Amino acid sequence: MNHYRRILSVVIILPPIIVALLFASHEFFTLLVCIVACLSLYEYFELLMTKQAPVGVWWSYALALALPGAAYLKGPELMAPVLTLGMILLTATVLWQADADTPPFVTLMGSLFGVLFIGWGLSHLVVLHGLEHGTMRTLLFCAVLWSGDIAAMYIGRLLGRHPMAPVISPGKTWEGALGGMLGSLVVVTVGAQLLSLPITVYQSLLFGCLISCAAQIGDLAESLFKRYIGVKDSSNLIPGHGGILDRLDSFFLAAPLAAYFFMSLDALTLR
Repeated sequence: MNHYRRILSVVIILPPIIVALLFASHEFFTLLVCIVACLSLYEYFELLMTKQAPVGVWWSYALALALPGAAYLKGPELMAPVLTLGMILLTATVLWQADADTPPFVTLMGSLFGVLFIGWGLSHLVVLHGLEHGTMRTLLFCAVLWSGDIAAMYIGRLLGRHPMAPVISPGKTWEGALGGMLGSLVVVTVGAQLLSLPITVYQSLLFGCLISCAAQIGDLAESLFKRYIGVKDSSNLIPGHGGILDRLDSFFLAAPLAAYFFMSLDALTLR
């Protein structure tokens, strides 16, 4: 039943997402990233508060909104100073509001990790979308992640024998990870041609490998967080899939890598 709920959720949610990726203006896309970043942080802090009461939450939200805004205005050139200033203010807030009932170090690390993992990661979607061929590149990036996730799940269930990180996520296997990478490589090679992107087959394969690895590490990082909290899903927002964090865990580390990959590719092309 849960499997059918997953499929039904995808059938309902995926078409609007694809339409938004294809036709949204850069301004509207930035707004969507801001909304998703805030929803992700909300789930993150709700879970974190079951272990301790973090301070500096509102600074985290402000920074999570400022980073996509900086990405929209100037890209990584402005994002780095905004992140630096935000981390200073967030750290100061945690230090000044520390009390005996809340472990200050755990609070500080929890707040900073949320901003870096979620806010910094998702803001690179705005960078990627703002590049030349940004709409098609963003669509290709999402397709690589989705195909890898689906392939990893089914191949892992069918052939999975060797756990990849048994302490963190016993259900994930090396067979599933390799299957996910294979699915990503197939989709990136075909997709780059269908979308008429100026990228060679070798560059596509390199992109697929890098994104698949980063996505699976991000997935494990979110699993580590949920294991620390003691929950299976980040929320029940999406039937059969869990919460926003559960669906976006592969984006947090892979989005910066995708943005910098294509920025580097553009820089080499212009030489």
